[in-house]
Amino acid sequence: KKASPAFTGAPTAPTPAVTDNSTKLATTAYVKNLLTDGDFGDLSIPNDSIQGKDHSLGAVPNRIAAHLVCVTTDNGYAVGDIVDITHYHSSGYGMLVVHADATSVKYVLNGTIVLPHKTTRAITGLTMANWNLRLKAWRD
Repeated sequence: KKASPAFTGAPTAPTPAVTDNSTKLATTAYVKNLLTDGDFGDLSIPNDSIQGKDHSLGAVPNRIAAHLVCVTTDNGYAVGDIVDITHYHSSGYGMLVVHADATSVKYVLNGTIVLPHKTTRAITGLTMANWNLRLKAWRD
């Protein structure tokens, strides 16, 4: 073994699987796969219709984040504003249900999401057509 080797040029290495939890070196491809596997981009929000997206994590994700992305000005929010609804719960109003298995993430919105207006803080229902859903699933 050589202590502290200095590489030159463009050295390559095998790319571990995203589910690999060993001490193998992480290539740039591994990091890119880790960041993008289970990242579904912006999704339209179905109402009362279960949707699903396949992931390539190789196992059931142990974390899922959910964000709303404003696509048309609504409720004081501007286009591009992002609202974290990962732990959203509003009794008697809309409910986002997200479920994952070893191959896919399924999601459905029942009703309308109610949030405080961005500036006045008055509680108002969002116009769901003005928002996209952004989901990200991963394993620690």
